[in-house]
Amino acid sequence: MGILRLFRPAKRLANISVYYMSAIVDGDVKASPIGIIPRFSAAYEKTIREAHRPAGTCYVNETIEGVSVIFYWAADKIEAVSFLSADDARAFPGFREIPEADLAVLDRGLAHFPR
Repeated sequence: MGILRLFRPAKRLANISVYYMSAIVDGDVKASPIGIIPRFSAAYEKTIREAHRPAGTCYVNETIEGVSVIFYWAADKIEAVSFLSADDARAFPGFREIPEADLAVLDRGLAHFPR
């Protein structure tokens, strides 16, 4: 691996992880993985960047398609999205559910947002 490879920006993956708020434990909200959706366009991420000015790794509250969501912002892009309910997540355009067998494994280890 060449030294220049270390400094290349991360490639934008085609999909992002989807979580939903699954529980409140001692006042802390827990989110569980449920599926994936297609990555938002670079133009939409630019709109979020300009509106919220996220720095580093942080959470951004937003409303999309009339639904409140929390974006996990990292490496200057949206890396994951958490919906308030599983039904909201499933109804979102382009949503694909994680297969049940995989979900059982993930849910045991990833009861937070994001992973």
